[in-house]
Amino acid sequence: MLVYVAAERLAELRGNARERWTIRHDDLLDRDLLRSPGWALYIATVRDDRARVIAYLEHVAVDREELGDAPPCDLDITPLLGRLGCDGGAGSFSTWAARPRVLTPGDTDLLRYRLGLPLGVAAPPPLPPPPPRSPPTPTIGFVHDEIAMKLLAAVYEDLTSDATRMVLADRLLELGDLRGEMMALQLARAHSGAPATLRERELIAQHGATWLGRLAECLWTYEFRRGFLATTAVADAASMWPRWYEHPAWATVEELETGSPTLLLSPSLRSLRRVAIHSSLLAILARHTRPLTIDTIVGRLGGTHNAGDALRRRFGHGGIEFSDRGDLQPLLTTQALDRLRSMSISIARANRAMDFLETGLGRRLEHIELFAPDLAAVDPEAWRRVYVRNQPLSLGLRGIVGDWSAIIVRHRRSIVVQLGDPASASPPYLAPIVPVIASLGEGLGAVTIEQIGEDGLGVDLQPAVEPLRRAFVKVELASAQRWRSL
Repeated sequence: MLVYVAAERLAELRGNARERWTIRHDDLLDRDLLRSPGWALYIATVRDDRARVIAYLEHVAVDREELGDAPPCDLDITPLLGRLGCDGGAGSFSTWAARPRVLTPGDTDLLRYRLGLPLGVAAPPPLPPPPPRSPPTPTIGFVHDEIAMKLLAAVYEDLTSDATRMVLADRLLELGDLRGEMMALQLARAHSGAPATLRERELIAQHGATWLGRLAECLWTYEFRRGFLATTAVADAASMWPRWYEHPAWATVEELETGSPTLLLSPSLRSLRRVAIHSSLLAILARHTRPLTIDTIVGRLGGTHNAGDALRRRFGHGGIEFSDRGDLQPLLTTQALDRLRSMSISIARANRAMDFLETGLGRRLEHIELFAPDLAAVDPEAWRRVYVRNQPLSLGLRGIVGDWSAIIVRHRRSIVVQLGDPASASPPYLAPIVPVIASLGEGLGAVTIEQIGEDGLGVDLQPAVEPLRRAFVKVELASAQRWRSL
């Protein structure tokens, strides 16, 4: 091992010794550099622009504080530096040897030959390889990059363009920003309908809140689509600063659950299509002075997410409930909701729900979902007449049957019973709702039963088929892995 010592330290290290140097661990070396008592130590410095070995220690005692006594010498090794790997000569020797150098067996023999020492001294084993470098810390945030910020502005300028988003994703990938990877993954499956990959879910779980900034403090839940915030529920108890209503992230939100009329009517929500609101907000929407982009309205369950969590796991969302307070009046003349095409309606007050469906707004709905927790208690005849009169593309009854959530959907030429989210692994018992299914499906000879969601329970749906055979000539079983109500 070759150890460099600056010339100004030589006198300090040599002390009063005349013939030999006493070498100590702490003077020259870190303890972890010495691993074998067979090692030899060569002490070098730079003097008069020449690299010189000025002492050597034949055998290092690694188990003592003192490594040993080193005889002095004076050997010019400048001509050997290139051979040893120091290409810059004596001028770069101090830098090259700033950390002790372990010599190869051939280099050791060459140095010992010049010193007049016997050859064949056991060469030290090579130092262990350095630990692998830690991967660079991923970049989060790109406000420092002018190009990325211009591309972000272009995305907000044209919210429908995937091409603009892909260019931004490429730029973020160049910068090492993990959001670029998330955007690329989502854009790649944007049109295929493929489920999110594990990597995509990991990125959003780890960094989603960071990408949303302070806005994340107000959100109960959120989802990204095509690389940007698309679906979110605002926590009712959250306090939002006025400037947060103008946050640019709202521009890409397509689905929103909120109890705030200020947010609901914010011009920042330029992509909004679907809202989950309390009934009281419907009149506020109807009285708005400008046309809204909303095409789907569903109700909320419970006053807060904490109170409604158990219900949400079964129902998703509730229906808009019309009271007796004259809240239908704004809906008779509204132009703000001209784009509304789908609606979930509570039929807890059946007469008021029927009154709404007879208005001009109710008659032009293309998809109607009637929300009733107990499906067996529903009188289906009135709703079948609504279907015959209004002729929507679909009319559904959603609620609970036994331990299963269910929706009975009547289309123009078919009726489907969708079963999912069971509270237990018991097979569904459909006998109590056969009259409801038969009434809505009047004129049709076949019914399809679908299990929605995951198949993990492995429930056999065959027992559910038998009660329906008395009302329908043909009963089919199907599986729909991707489904949700309005």
